[in-house]
Amino acid sequence: MKTTQEKNIEIFAELIKANIPNYKTEASDAFNKDFKKLWENKKYEKENIELYKLLKDKYRNEKLNRQTIISLFKNEETYYEGFLCAMIWGKIGSYNIEWYNSVFKSNNEQTIKKVVNLLKRGNIEGAYNYLRTGTGKINGVNEAFFTKLLYFAGAALMEENQSILPFQPLIFDSIMKGIYVRLSKFIIGSKIPDDSYERYKDYCNMMGKLNEYLGLDTPGHVEALLFRPVFRK
Repeated sequence: MKTTQEKNIEIFAELIKANIPNYKTEASDAFNKDFKKLWENKKYEKENIELYKLLKDKYRNEKLNRQTIISLFKNEETYYEGFLCAMIWGKIGSYNIEWYNSVFKSNNEQTIKKVVNLLKRGNIEGAYNYLRTGTGKINGVNEAFFTKLLYFAGAALMEENQSILPFQPLIFDSIMKGIYVRLSKFIIGSKIPDDSYERYKDYCNMMGKLNEYLGLDTPGHVEALLFRPVFRK
């Protein structure tokens, strides 16, 4: 028997279907959108950081989209490049160039490997807290950005069946937080947890449940669909 929350998530899914008849196509387009133009960011060029230039030379002619970055997390040799590409894809430093400098001037390769290994063991909470407040905290890589790392690495592990993740980690930036709050208000009886990790887990589970009714390829496609401007109002 469905709970009240599950029923309301299903209602929300039906509203999406009714108002966006081609939602599956829109979700796929959003998921696969290519952001390689971000390699031309003048702010990054101005900082003249060698690691960025090497990364740009290697990937500037490749698609900079979700699937490309997920693929980089399928090979331990490119975990770190996957992380850096995810930061460019997410526009690290758009509001504070020092965040970009912090990422590209520091060697965080072992931190990224540890996060992936934690995810391989299904320990999302450990990876989340390690990046948020633990010794793995990277200056400038707050929740909006370290959940990008959790998302891409987790998606790769799930595609390769290399993990026992209890749910798919997703990106939890300011836009998705706003959508989560509004969706929680829509779902009668849904209380937003106070604890940061519990709130993140609740959000990811909510997106996963929504995907059960939408039938998209992954919960990541739901997040990509809801990131559209129409859902931010």
